[in-house]
Amino acid sequence: MKYFIDLGTNKGELLKIIVEHHFKDFDKYIGFEPVPSLFKQAVKRLSAYPHVELNNAAVSTVNQKKVKLYLN
Repeated sequence: MKYFIDLGTNKGELLKIIVEHHFKDFDKYIGFEPVPSLFKQAVKRLSAYPHVELNNAAVSTVNQKKVKLYLN
């Protein structure tokens, strides 16, 4: 299987363009967005695509359960 992984999905705008117009040959698209309000917007925007999996989480090189995020 071929995966496209988006490590900062934000509102899902770019991932939607990628799914619809670019890189169409991927079997699954996986997005990560740690900010709850942005994650909700991404879910709403991409819910019509069954091959898109969104995670309300961050990706890091730190192996800890809790990491402090600084958001504006």
